Amino acid sequence: MVVDPRNNFFETHFKGVLDGRGGRWGGYASEMDWVNEAFRDSIVMLPGFHALLVGEWCNTDGIYRYWQKYFDKSSSWVMEHASLVHF
Repeated sequence: MVVDPRNNFFETHFKGVLDGRGGRWGGYASEMDWVNEAFRDSIVMLPGFHALLVGEWCNTDGIYRYWQKYFDKSSSWVMEHASLVHF
């Protein structure tokens, strides 16, 4: 996600969740739940392989080896061909 650092972007997208709702992530289960709700009508989505989750390489994560299996390639191949890794 590319974030516009101008103040109006903060006022429009972040202020309400950070100041107006209680608890971690403004009452959402995770930050991604908030991102999905806040930007669902305005965000351009990348295909998953262009923004891999770090869990691709973490054996305790549910996404572990997803793209390795999908392409039938090694973990190093996936790393070499990935555009971005999302932490």
